This record gives sequence, C-alpha cells and structure tokens, in this order.
Amino acid sequence: LYQILYERVWEIKTLCTQIAAHAKASSDRPAGDPPAAVALALRTVLDTPPERYYDTFLESTERLLASQLELNAYEEQMREMFTTKAYKIFTLDKLVQSACRQLHALVTDPVAQALAGAYQRSLLWDPAYDYK
Repeated sequence: LYQILYERVWEIKTLCTQIAAHAKASSDRPAGDPPAAVALALRTVLDTPPERYYDTFLESTERLLASQLELNAYEEQMREMFTTKAYKIFTLDKLVQSACRQLHALVTDPVAQALAGAYQRSLLWDPAYDYK
C-alpha cells in the first residue's frame, strides 16, 4: 500500500511539473481566444497558477483526510487541475485509510507485534557469530 501511495503521489508531482512547463511554454505565445470549454462555460478558469498545482494538491488532500473538505469538492478541484489524469487521485483517501488500518493492527494485535519483533531480531542475527 505504501508503494502504491508513493507512486501515485510521485506521478502527480511529475504531472504538475509537466503542466507547469507546458503553461510556461504556452504563456510565451500571444494570447488568443479562450479554450472552447471555457467559452461555452463548460469549464472555469482556475485561480490557481499551474506552478502551485502540487502545493494545492497536497493542501486539498490534507484537508480531505482531516474531513475539512468533502469528497465531491475534492474530486471536482482535482478534475479541474488534472483533467482526465485525475482518476488516480480519487482513491488516495482510501489508500491512506487502509495504511492506517494496517498500522493500527500492527500496534494493537499481539501476533503482529510478535512477528514484527521476530523480524527485528532476524535483522540483528549474525551468521558468523557462534550462538552456543
């Protein structure tokens, strides 16, 4: 779960870098007509500059996990920033909840604690040492 969480956050960070680079390259061109989706009021122009998309993503995700932001508002904000590539973000809250459940089980379950202790001891075991 932790690897999946890390990969998704890394993908979003990479995507934010690409979007910011594309926005910077397109801002060098003369301004033309607004995109068709904006002109037809199907999509709004975001207040957040592309350079701040990653920070906004982290802040919004933190607010979602703290129950200060509703899931629908979070999904809409991510969809506005990342368009069709936002689908991987929508399950981040479920991944974090699953990871928290695993950590809780590790802390409270005696069998899990015994297994973790055995694992820690196995890391310290030295095959060259004579344990007799």
